Amino acid sequence: MESAVGAEPARLLELLRQTERVRPRSPYPCEMVGDALLKSGETDLALSLYEKSLSYVSGRPAVHRRLALAACYKGDRDTARKHLAQARKLFPADPKNREKEFFEDFERSQKMAEHYLKKISL
Repeated sequence: MESAVGAEPARLLELLRQTERVRPRSPYPCEMVGDALLKSGETDLALSLYEKSLSYVSGRPAVHRRLALAACYKGDRDTARKHLAQARKLFPADPKNREKEFFEDFERSQKMAEHYLKKISL
């Protein structure tokens, strides 16, 4: 799969379709394209791909963390908490699944993004 960084959503979705022909029902392409879409602000498309990935393999804590992150971008902390709880249930030892650390990381990354956006717009 070619690099998804900076690609248009339509191109990303086409790459996903091509990949699914070769590797049907694999969660990884959905997650990779979902990550690129989330970074480009296409939160709803990313959510739908993360949910598709979850339908292929339900026992992956990483996809629940991705769903939690997308929910945060939408301002839905209750849904984020639900997915973090599921990730913790699947992999309790992973500190990335702890609610406090997850939300602190999210807020820190949002503040950093705001800081750099201000510097760029000066």
